[in-house]
Amino acid sequence: MKKALYLFAIILGGITISNAQVTFKPGIRAGVNFSRLTQNDDLNEKYSTITDFYIAGFGELKLSKFYALQPEIGYSREGSKKEYVSVTYNPYDNSNVTQNQTAEFKVQYLTLNLMNKFFIKKAYLQVGPSLDINVSPEKKVSDNNYSYNPYNYNYYANYNDYSAIDVGFVGGFGIDFTKNFGVEARIKKGMVDVYDGQDAITYQVGVTAKF
Repeated sequence: MKKALYLFAIILGGITISNAQVTFKPGIRAGVNFSRLTQNDDLNEKYSTITDFYIAGFGELKLSKFYALQPEIGYSREGSKKEYVSVTYNPYDNSNVTQNQTAEFKVQYLTLNLMNKFFIKKAYLQVGPSLDINVSPEKKVSDNNYSYNPYNYNYYANYNDYSAIDVGFVGGFGIDFTKNFGVEARIKKGMVDVYDGQDAITYQVGVTAKF
């Protein structure tokens, strides 16, 4: 009987300790995006990063001293710069003109992430899947920086085939300086061809605040 009571006390104590380790904290994260489309096989095209911002709300469900599950919902502005060479017909002298052109993609996403966080004291590693939903009011790319422009106009092309969603993985690390404030850095790699056979990659650097 005593042994049974001891065993019951040990189990009850373990459950109490386990429950005491489970905490939930809502918070926000915000910072800077550095995003671009990945390079394709066309040697006449080069893609580089654009800088914009992100903001998101999250709930950190800490299940143990070393692990937390963190769902997130947010807003992120991403895209890419594009430099390319094209040949067009010049009607003024009946010749072909080689043009060095630039374009800029800008996309707005509703972002949904499910992050797994692994703590090492105040630092942590994080990894998880992401789903980005394209909520851009207009899916456009501006193409208005011609080195030679015989028509003297700004060209705006609608890219309605730009993907409505992007699915990928996020990885990164962070440091909680206090119980409520920290910094983090992430890499998000898309797995979907968002435009013309290319996927996207985004680097993020920002701050976090928990309440």
